[in-house]
Amino acid sequence: MTDNTQTTTNEEPAAEPASTPVTVQQVAQARKVAAQHKERAEYQEALLQATPAYRELLRLQEATQVAKTLLAENEAAYRAQMLAALEATGEKKHPGGQVKTIKSYEYDEALAVTWALEHGHANLLKVDASGFKKDVAASDRLRPDFVTVVEKPRAELASDLSQFLEGE
Repeated sequence: MTDNTQTTTNEEPAAEPASTPVTVQQVAQARKVAAQHKERAEYQEALLQATPAYRELLRLQEATQVAKTLLAENEAAYRAQMLAALEATGEKKHPGGQVKTIKSYEYDEALAVTWALEHGHANLLKVDASGFKKDVAASDRLRPDFVTVVEKPRAELASDLSQFLEGE
């Protein structure tokens, strides 16, 4: 078994190759080390938060957010004014921008599906994979013949492996 004890250096423990067998003790030790690193990081973060530089960073982040909100409001208002001027005068060019005409297509989705099927364009339709999987999993009776149920084993570890730590 490798020694995964915590050191005082800044180096992270090297990961073992996947082909090497791993014991539950190694998993428990890795969890312990990860928890220790997390605790140290949280402690360092708390120390950092007490510094003037961190408080200045928070102030600047807040000011940036306020500025972004004001920017979005101003841009939306100016765009609305440009559209209003287009309606009133037909003018498309404005200082710093212009009004463009963009095509978009609106349609009833059910009618589009029917049309695609009737006109040989089934390739335009997309299956809602998540919804389909839920429906076929809900009942054997509703499952189409082309759907095969594949059962795959999945290994699950207990959340508490502390009993496997040596010397504790």
